[in-house]
Amino acid sequence: MYRIFVHLLLIASAIFICSASSIASSPDIVIFLTDQQNFRAMSCTGTPGLHTPTMDGLAKEGVRFTHAICATPQCSPARAALWTGLYPHRTGVMGNVFGQGEIPAGQSPPLDSNIAGMGKIFSSAGYETVYFGKWHLGSDPGQHGFEVHSTRKARGRPLTRLAISYLKKRGRREGKLRSLLMIVSYINPHDIYYIVRSGDKAPEVSVRREIRLPLNISDDLLSKPLPQRNFRDRDQGIALMHYTEQDWRRYLSFYYQLTEGVDREMGLVLQTLRRHSSDSLVAFLSDHGDLAGAHGLGFKGPMMYEELVRVPFIISWPGSIKPAVRKELVSQVDLLPTLCDLAGVQVPKDIDGKSLRPLLFGASMSQPVWRDAIFSEYYGKQNWRAPIRVVRTGSYKYIRYLKYGEELYDLKKDPHELTNLTDSPEHRHIKKELSARLERWMIETRDPFSQLTVRDKMGRNQQRSGINKSK
Repeated sequence: MYRIFVHLLLIASAIFICSASSIASSPDIVIFLTDQQNFRAMSCTGTPGLHTPTMDGLAKEGVRFTHAICATPQCSPARAALWTGLYPHRTGVMGNVFGQGEIPAGQSPPLDSNIAGMGKIFSSAGYETVYFGKWHLGSDPGQHGFEVHSTRKARGRPLTRLAISYLKKRGRREGKLRSLLMIVSYINPHDIYYIVRSGDKAPEVSVRREIRLPLNISDDLLSKPLPQRNFRDRDQGIALMHYTEQDWRRYLSFYYQLTEGVDREMGLVLQTLRRHSSDSLVAFLSDHGDLAGAHGLGFKGPMMYEELVRVPFIISWPGSIKPAVRKELVSQVDLLPTLCDLAGVQVPKDIDGKSLRPLLFGASMSQPVWRDAIFSEYYGKQNWRAPIRVVRTGSYKYIRYLKYGEELYDLKKDPHELTNLTDSPEHRHIKKELSARLERWMIETRDPFSQLTVRDKMGRNQQRSGINKSK
């Protein structure tokens, strides 16, 4: 009887050990990050005129999140949120990082190296940590725990060669290798800004006939907060104000051209990774989107439309995660806790993100296991500061500007965000509920929103007067 008991105990122990090892298997991890790619800029979403076989392949073999929301539609603060799992107002990087000297009103100081981020966390857990490409957080990745790093090459083939060379050299090493965390951060399709260049500097663009213009391209913005029209009439929108349909087709053709270029480079790195790693998890996402003609606007600015805040987000781990498409609301701040959870690395305390494990491993969408609302924010650009806060549910999006009013959209009936319902009597209760929810979130996350000031494009202080329409 004693022998039987011992035998059963050993079997139970073996099952427990196998189960624990499957939960914390320390795979190699490679993160592909693009810059300014919105959620529609992949051919697997059904966008005509675009061909992205590498991204589509990752989506086919992994889990694609269709409603991934960036923490903010601005480069530096979105990246700080990605690597720390914290909202921008908690990292201190609320706007793009400014180098040296007096910081412009709409920008921020570098990311504090004392904040525990992905590099330090995985390095402390025994991972080999590598960062190649665009950084945009001040200082350098080495101060944030990345043992090997280079930020001098962020475009196309030079960055690809750097990543491939490292993977090949690592593959030739003798002895047991540490698990790898590598980030490959491409700068495109951010070069869409070159579309306004003329003469010899104008980009070569072959306009694609298949392209469909956004259904919300015609929006006079009259019911929208003033900063949106200021962006169009007095800022970067000036160069696009009088665009014809053919001009917008050229814009989108170039945007897709840049995206396809990144897709090809990612494919080359991915091929090398699969040859030199027997167990690799790949995450692909972008820092924020691009308006791409939505509401008659291009680039990015002080607005929170879906084209700006929804981004690609795919996690692929062949043999461990089954392919799926998930529609739940997820955030960039979820990346860090998810990778920690999957790799068996201790998740930092007091972060804003949560592990996506339940969604990756097939939790039923009918089960109350996930969030029913998500939050995002905006600070400013250059000298211009126009703080914004957002709460989004599956059906509605409520947006609050500091000084400049509010927006409310019924995303089910008005997915293109053309009708601002903030003054609608029928939606007063929805607005009140979401406004209160946003207030609670700001209190819980110690958001300084109400203490911020508004600055115009020249950096001049604008008297703050609470919520008003300012149209």
